[in-house]
Amino acid sequence: MKKTSYNHTIIGQNYVDFHKFLYNNDIKTHFINFIEEKIVTNRIRELRHEKRITQLQLSIILGVTQETISAYEHNRHLPSLTALIKMSEIFDASMDYIVGLSDVRHIISQSNNPVDNVQKTTLLNYYRKLGSKNKEKLIAYAQGLSDSEKE
Repeated sequence: MKKTSYNHTIIGQNYVDFHKFLYNNDIKTHFINFIEEKIVTNRIRELRHEKRITQLQLSIILGVTQETISAYEHNRHLPSLTALIKMSEIFDASMDYIVGLSDVRHIISQSNNPVDNVQKTTLLNYYRKLGSKNKEKLIAYAQGLSDSEKE
């Protein structure tokens, strides 16, 4: 794409008004559908019940209405980043877990010991590089080490 002016971009031989392109309803619809497909289900209601918090209580904590909490739980509205951060702290869960993008619930906590943090990060980086079979082996090995520590 070549820029010809502030408001126009060349796509092939056609001039397209950048603002019309950006705010085209079809693009908005496709983007919203893409986001909705990625967020299959959120876990807000499940986590709220686990903590025995009502929608009203959570709404007060987050500074939103009860209707907003209901909309979050039914995927009619996406929580703001601020709301997700607060829910992450309240529910002791990652933001990805809360909105259903991950099955990993707990956030890897940071220790006050910088050496421990480096070791955790190093181990996690090695784990991420492994294939699924080797990940299973590593988990089994770590479980065995953990069990031997208890003896």
